[in-house]
Amino acid sequence: MDHEDDYDPALRAALAASMRGQTTPQNDFVDLTGDSGDESKSHTTAEANVIDIEDEESDDDLRQAIALSMQEMQQSPPDGVLNGRGSDKTDGTTTDSDKPAHVSPKLRSASETVPPVVNFGIPGLDRKKLEEERLARVAKRKAESSISPPPLKRDAKVARRDASPEKISELKLTEGLPVTSAQALANSKKSAASRASTQESKPKTAQPSSSPSPQFLQGVVKKTWAFGYARNGDDIKIEEVLQTADLELAILSAFQWDMEWVFTKFRTPSKTRFMMVMQAKEESTRLQYQEETANMPNIRLCFPPMEGQVNCMHSKLMLLFHPEYLRIVVPSANMVPYDWGEQGGVMENSVFLIDLPKKSAQDAADAPRTAFHEELAYFLKASTLHENIIAKLSSFDFKETSHYAFVHTVGGSHFGEAMTRTGHCGLARAVKSMGLETQDLINIDFVTSSIGSLTDEFMRSIYLSAQGVDAQRATGSEWKSRFRVYYPSEQTVSQSKGSRRSAGTICFQEKWFIGPKFPRNALHDCISRREGLLMHNKVHTLFFHNSENWSSTDEYFKMMFVRPETSIKLSDGSSCRGWAYVGSANLSESAWGKVVQDRIRKEPKLNCRNWECGVLVPITESPSASTSDEEEKKDESNSVAEGDIVQIFSSMVPVPMRVPAPSLGRELKPWYGAW
Repeated sequence: MDHEDDYDPALRAALAASMRGQTTPQNDFVDLTGDSGDESKSHTTAEANVIDIEDEESDDDLRQAIALSMQEMQQSPPDGVLNGRGSDKTDGTTTDSDKPAHVSPKLRSASETVPPVVNFGIPGLDRKKLEEERLARVAKRKAESSISPPPLKRDAKVARRDASPEKISELKLTEGLPVTSAQALANSKKSAASRASTQESKPKTAQPSSSPSPQFLQGVVKKTWAFGYARNGDDIKIEEVLQTADLELAILSAFQWDMEWVFTKFRTPSKTRFMMVMQAKEESTRLQYQEETANMPNIRLCFPPMEGQVNCMHSKLMLLFHPEYLRIVVPSANMVPYDWGEQGGVMENSVFLIDLPKKSAQDAADAPRTAFHEELAYFLKASTLHENIIAKLSSFDFKETSHYAFVHTVGGSHFGEAMTRTGHCGLARAVKSMGLETQDLINIDFVTSSIGSLTDEFMRSIYLSAQGVDAQRATGSEWKSRFRVYYPSEQTVSQSKGSRRSAGTICFQEKWFIGPKFPRNALHDCISRREGLLMHNKVHTLFFHNSENWSSTDEYFKMMFVRPETSIKLSDGSSCRGWAYVGSANLSESAWGKVVQDRIRKEPKLNCRNWECGVLVPITESPSASTSDEEEKKDESNSVAEGDIVQIFSSMVPVPMRVPAPSLGRELKPWYGAW
């Protein structure tokens, strides 16, 4: 077969003709708000609209061909938003020229010069057949390898086909370690050598599974898997997050999308109902997206309000409804392959997950909702998600979420009670509600992939909110020596695995850094503990600390860890040594909001330009453990060292970065990219 057959003009013409012919109106629909048992009443055309990689006897070949075709996507992401190749422009400016570009969520290839493999529109049966034939030809010419290794081995093929449909969901996908180069392994071992004493004491954690099961009933934070790096239990693949075999309903929210890639992750996409929460500021954009999904009865779209000053729907959230449990996922990753460690493994993110079992008949009685449940429902309602889907949350047991807080930013202007529930005011409320409010000095470590035009006033607001203190009443001047921001240097980006071309979602402007009001002393280089990776995490680390000898270059991290000189005593007798925020919010007023005086109503209001969400994760310990720890601290230095961070947080929150980190400035310049 000629190699040029990949881009055969006759094939492209046939595909285009097929697309023009498939313009019939939608006659069938799937009720995304109902129970999964109602699906059979209306779901009659889904298999003609979404490629089902489980049908027919060529299913394994087709799935492998799709995976192999992803190898073509190794180029630098061009500009764009919903196709997952553009820069994550979310913060800092408000001019029309800086608003995120609206790109259709049609499926596109990584290169603008290569014809798309699949179009996110109205695919027909003839087009599907042509595509299968093309992918089969590609599979014969390519080596049997993939950016993300196929979930099923060839020797499992016969067994899977012989299994009954009821047993298919019970089959466990293969979870082999990615093949790493000798150099990658050497680098990984070398970077870990200096931390051997700490890492060796950390117990190995079982790998997550892609087979449906409620693995995280108490909640967990993990790093995203990255191709070429060994796994030790603290990372997770997108397949292991989704557990698609019996997935009934998926609510997916993201800023960037690669639809082609998303659907390759679903074993039976036509049997799962989707609600996709997307950015679409203009009415014309919303109509375009709805038209493109009109003939896909198992897909519905949701567009959070973006009137006025709101420029970005930046929140990342998954609600995955399985028959017996609900998985809530709050990642910092978009729905694009490189954010989940694929396409060469150049980027890493963080993920919070918790599995909530379905309530039994005895538990179905009205029980008080947790604060986490309340704020999640509040955020979803503000996003205009259908009320029936929000009501479905009550079918699951939220008891274990009482240990966490759901923190969000709702785009728009907020007054009174609404102002206290969102943005950095909502962060302060969450800290108070969990009993973590303190007047002690704290240290904040904020790792971010995007920085806005920072000011002293904004930094003070975040510092006081992290204390759980009213920013309108307190001074908070101590933040200047206790607030560290971690953002990659130009050197770190250039020396990373993907080099400069992989930093499209890492954003900052030189004019802000050299501005007279910018807090330059707060910035430090952001270097991953997994050598060569760039971070897209948004994690803030706070330490309650009463140290006079603390050094401004002592720490580097992507979470907000709070550690007092004396641990905070909680109402249940336990103590809290620190907490972390894991979510989508970068360090900017757009993400956390700004309190101003409304000129008409003559009262304060919170202006938020973005939609964001995240989770506050406390690090607690039993009374006996906390007592012995306090005795040990009496003989310890007050300096904040890497070992302290790992020791405190690694049991719950993987520490992604190296500390101490050098300061950014004239000698070590920040990375200026994307804007």
